[in-house]
Amino acid sequence: MDSIFLLDDGHRASFLRQMMQSLDCVYICLWSYLPPPSNCLLALDGLYGETSNQPSLARQLFNVYLESVTYVDIGRIPGLAFKNNIPYMELKLHDFQRLVSGEVQLQFYREAGIKTIVFVGCAAGEIELGMTNDPQTDLLKEMNNLISLQAAAIALDRPSSSSSSLHSLSVDSPEYPPRSYLSSFVQEPIQQPLDAKQPLSQIRSVQLPTIESEDAAMTKAILAVLSSPSNSSSSAPQNLPPPPPPPISNRSTTAFTRYGASSSGVRGIPPVQRQNKFKRAVLFFRNLNMRRRQELEVQENRPSVTQLHHMISERRRREKLNQSFHILRSLLPLGSKKDKASVLSSTTEYLSSLKSEMVELVKKNQMLESQLSGRKSEARTVDIHVGSSSTAERVNVEITEVSSSTSEARFLDLRVSVRGESRLLDLITRLIGYLKQQRNLSLLSLESNTSMSGGVQVHGVMMRLKIEGDEFDDSGFEEGVRRVADDQAH
Repeated sequence: MDSIFLLDDGHRASFLRQMMQSLDCVYICLWSYLPPPSNCLLALDGLYGETSNQPSLARQLFNVYLESVTYVDIGRIPGLAFKNNIPYMELKLHDFQRLVSGEVQLQFYREAGIKTIVFVGCAAGEIELGMTNDPQTDLLKEMNNLISLQAAAIALDRPSSSSSSLHSLSVDSPEYPPRSYLSSFVQEPIQQPLDAKQPLSQIRSVQLPTIESEDAAMTKAILAVLSSPSNSSSSAPQNLPPPPPPPISNRSTTAFTRYGASSSGVRGIPPVQRQNKFKRAVLFFRNLNMRRRQELEVQENRPSVTQLHHMISERRRREKLNQSFHILRSLLPLGSKKDKASVLSSTTEYLSSLKSEMVELVKKNQMLESQLSGRKSEARTVDIHVGSSSTAERVNVEITEVSSSTSEARFLDLRVSVRGESRLLDLITRLIGYLKQQRNLSLLSLESNTSMSGGVQVHGVMMRLKIEGDEFDDSGFEEGVRRVADDQAH
């Protein structure tokens, strides 16, 4: 798979189009790896299958996605297959949605309708293929077949290395003078092709060149080339006659052949091939410069350790502040505004109202405590009165009016004490039954106790009564209560 990253732009574009048609892909991305300190993936090339002239939203998102930079250490896609050395990784919709590197990438997948993504990891980077359905064939095998076919096609288009090297070192290249110039130093007769019917004796009489003669001729030719002036110099005369050839041995054969004047033209590299090589060189250095700039931008934009700590602490502070505002919103009454300024103002007003309510409740609590203490003192007064009463009085009934009575209702305190052997529960039951028989009268509270006075058991009952209306006979009510208590005592 690494050979795809080594192709030139033209062959790589044609190969990506062929791969998209063969594998039924929506898009293909080539992510090239930049080693540390960058340690990231950059888009080397990409192709999106869209035939319309007007670019769609998915195409625009794809272009933005190609400009992104993905760090390998974060464990996201792309980069997961390259990091873990996975040659083939296939992800479904529910898998790659939680592994995307950014929001633009996820939005592109949704807009293009991608259901399956295949990542092919290799040493040079990672290959990403997106599809709208599940693949029905072995994609890795198909890709290897396509790469083999592309390599064979490129080998047929380009000349072999041996032929190109021989062509560049031939005497026909512009780096060397024409062979007619060399022939002035090494002259040899042009051998005519032998006829097949020539007698074997004539063939045997032909003197073949030896290794020593070839070495001597080659040395003389090289010395002549090195000592001759440059072809590009304009000051050198162009029509000088060739120098006289040095005396050589009478050998009839040599490694060089005569070069006629008609074939003295220099055959160089075609102009079209020169132009293609120049464009490829310019494109190579342009891409190299762009990658260096991207690496510098990545290094400049990468935050330092202090900045990372500051960013983490700032993020935690914002999260804690947002959580506190959320708690405040939940404590405020319904209908309050949800923005932060309104939350703060509503919280201030709500706290002020709670403080005023607390002050009022404290005052009421103090009033209730004072009333309760007054009732306890009254109960103790009843006990003292009952204890100090004469032993001859078996039943004692007292009715006192409370100071909190109004014109609409009266509040009375009924105190009953019974000396002797009797049951306190029966006494309370009889008294309550008598109160139910009375009209416009209701029982508010009831207190009772039992004490010993001079070896005699004394039961005390105190009731707070509410009387509505003016038609109430205090003396008759007191007499009725005394009669009920006396019946219970006997």
